[in-house]
Amino acid sequence: GVILTQNGNSVKIIDRVKSLFKLSQGEYLAPDKIQLILINSKYINQIFIHGESHHSYAVALVYPELNECISFLKDNKKMGEINYDKIKYNDLCGNKIMEDEIAKDCNIVGRHFDLKGFEIPKKIRIISEGFTPQNNLMTSTLKMKLKEIRAKYKDVLKELYQEKL
Repeated sequence: GVILTQNGNSVKIIDRVKSLFKLSQGEYLAPDKIQLILINSKYINQIFIHGESHHSYAVALVYPELNECISFLKDNKKMGEINYDKIKYNDLCGNKIMEDEIAKDCNIVGRHFDLKGFEIPKKIRIISEGFTPQNNLMTSTLKMKLKEIRAKYKDVLKELYQEKL
């Protein structure tokens, strides 16, 4: 939490300590808050924010809104002359054009909701499977299982940090 002295010494709860993480410059991020804001992007169905203390930025795993992504790619024939109506989630995984567009939209949405620059993920990776209780990435009360998501996508998260900004 944060102590607010301007409002008569009140306390504002930010997030559970377990889910906060610290970036290399000493800033703490509350991924739940960021996820709630960035879910407003038209391209995002589900989002998982991840950060590490030896990096100065956060990254994100995104399960996309397929129809919005197809519409964006189709509008400017971003993938050439293909049948856009047959695009599936797997086709979007690793698609740099779509990942860049989602990152750009996250920046716009984040700024609109007053997120600071270090709170907005710098890199996005599209994943083909959503977080559900059936795949053990979400509880029965629909809360993300952070440990399980990190374990399943540890190679992807490592890869995101190895790529140049």
